[in-house]
Amino acid sequence: MVDETLTPAETRELVQGRHLAIISVLGADGYAHSTPVWYLPEPEGGVTVLIEPGSVKARILRRNPKATVLIVDSEGGARWIMYRGEVEFSTDGIDDQMLRVSQRYMGVEGGSEYAESYGKPLPFVAVSLRSPRLTTWKSPL
Repeated sequence: MVDETLTPAETRELVQGRHLAIISVLGADGYAHSTPVWYLPEPEGGVTVLIEPGSVKARILRRNPKATVLIVDSEGGARWIMYRGEVEFSTDGIDDQMLRVSQRYMGVEGGSEYAESYGKPLPFVAVSLRSPRLTTWKSPL
């Protein structure tokens, strides 16, 4: 049998890459509410996404603080990581997190301009899955 899970090194390499993620939360109607997001990898292995406090995602997460974040390798989708767990909300260090995520996806100059375009105070809250259950997969081919 072929091992289809990522090794710890492959997992770190994939999560450190610059991929879009999909965050999914369970709406009151029983359907998943899924949206693409930028993410920040956390040193202890979780991920953080920034969302607007009044968004549908934020309202759902306040009612049911469970989420799934799926990161798919943008090079053909032959690998993915799924984080599932309870979220923590925070606005601590939100300016730094906004700058980091913007520069991660847009480069230093473009990310700095993008982060500054929101003005202050930033209209975001950090949603972190810090101790999630982790599932990984890679194509056996």
